[in-house]
Amino acid sequence: ATPSPVFAVAFGRPLGQGGYLMATGSFTGTVRVWDVTAPGHARLLSQPVVGNSTQAIAALAFSPDGQTLAISEHGDTASSTRLWNVADPAHPKPLGSPLRMNGAEAEALAFSSVGQLLATADSDNTIRLWNVADPASAQSTGMPLTGTSRGGVSTVAFSPDGPLLASGGFDGTVRLWNVGHPDAPVALGRPLKAGTEPLDRSEEHTSELQSLRHL
Repeated sequence: ATPSPVFAVAFGRPLGQGGYLMATGSFTGTVRVWDVTAPGHARLLSQPVVGNSTQAIAALAFSPDGQTLAISEHGDTASSTRLWNVADPAHPKPLGSPLRMNGAEAEALAFSSVGQLLATADSDNTIRLWNVADPASAQSTGMPLTGTSRGGVSTVAFSPDGPLLASGGFDGTVRLWNVGHPDAPVALGRPLKAGTEPLDRSEEHTSELQSLRHL
């Protein structure tokens, strides 16, 4: 069989003494969950969580408690973002219906530190916040946030204590948001020019921000 590129990888909750769950997502729409307690001998825990060969897996994220896995799929004719129950990683189960994204695709996913919120970085140049306190009935909260001046949002990350959200865009900027009140997020300051090219480079060659990580 021809190998399929892997587009997304995420670590989940601890397993036993120092071990972890890991999820991988491929171009052919397959998500697999692994036990990497012994990293040199990773063990597949289940059949593929998703097996839709017409949709590539674009992003994965585990909730802080490891009970829920968010999966974003992109396809030529349809895309979806859905939550899965992986409390029993050998038998993942879908939770509720796919998130209602109004046709947008989630380029990146992030859970808040307490797992009550999910942020999606969307292809329509917005960031959406979702109340996932009950993952089986996730609901959009507040109005979508405008993430960049152009090009779309490529990544999102919550601060360790939760109320701060960072978003990165294809226009080379990072924006910070206070999401302490998810129904009414507040933009903080001006966009940071985190991906600005050197002055002697053409403005047409704006760099893409691929990932955000908090220390």
